[in-house]
Amino acid sequence: MKRNSLRSGFGNLLLSVALWAPACIAFGQLEEIVVTAERREASVQEVPIAVSAFSEEALEALQINETLDLVEVVPNLFGGNNTGLATANMYYLRAQGNDESIATFDPPVGTYVDDVYITRQNANNFTFFDVERIEVLRGPQGTLFGRNTTGGAINVILKKPGEEFGGYAELGVGRWDGFTARASVDMPFSEKVLSKFSFFHQSHDGYLSNIVDGKTYNDLDNMGFRGALRFLPNDNVIWDLSVDYMETEGANIHGQLSSASTRISRSILTPGLPAGGLYLFTFAPVPFVSKGADYGNETETLAVVSNLGWDMLGGRSNLIVGYRDMDQEFLLNFP
Repeated sequence: MKRNSLRSGFGNLLLSVALWAPACIAFGQLEEIVVTAERREASVQEVPIAVSAFSEEALEALQINETLDLVEVVPNLFGGNNTGLATANMYYLRAQGNDESIATFDPPVGTYVDDVYITRQNANNFTFFDVERIEVLRGPQGTLFGRNTTGGAINVILKKPGEEFGGYAELGVGRWDGFTARASVDMPFSEKVLSKFSFFHQSHDGYLSNIVDGKTYNDLDNMGFRGALRFLPNDNVIWDLSVDYMETEGANIHGQLSSASTRISRSILTPGLPAGGLYLFTFAPVPFVSKGADYGNETETLAVVSNLGWDMLGGRSNLIVGYRDMDQEFLLNFP
């Protein structure tokens, strides 16, 4: 089945061509989202935890493209990027949070990808592609998710290889010469060995101008690819293996606030830093002098995840092993 559609929203135009599409939900019928918030599969309506779950269709409809977008749709979740670090989020959930996103700080809101913890807070903001669902658990989750979850946990579950050949491709354009491309294909080698390959690219020009030297900042250039294998040796064993690589370039420099902050903070002394306690920024034609440095943030991440699950004695056990490597270079100006 082929489907051609034009979609627009928030100034973006998206062209989508799908090789296959799931059947539509009957009118008046609630979509059932199966979550693993309790380390077992259950309907989100039956889980006794305050959880916000988003399916693949909901993520697309709400235009949730990266982890920071979740603050717009999840109750009690607040946050923002750190200045100069587009890959670093500061979260507050149920009054638990912090104002720093450097690598040495342990956050009270943990971020997980396929149940593997992202240990460095300065790389917890990333672009979504080929995501099955997202679960945001509110409240302490230390019993099942471990430390650094006193406020809650954000769990991103990626799509697994399918049993039939298929896939999709998307192209999008937007403001500031924005361009987006996503593609994914399922390629089963046999009934017992399945594979999936995914790719994305996202870019746009800078939208913040330096009135001193005429340079523009906050341009974006992200790309990533993922390869996944699923082995089905018998009816009781499932082994998922995936490799994920991403490159992110984005400075995330904040401009002058249009209104003065009532809180004394570093923003008064250092133009460009976020005002204390504020996360929503607007730009005003108030001149400030930059040091002329070439601001930037370049991050490379590599993730390898193995999840071996087997049924035994009426229950299910999983052995999850993950490896993550991050290389980051950034430049900030602290006079």
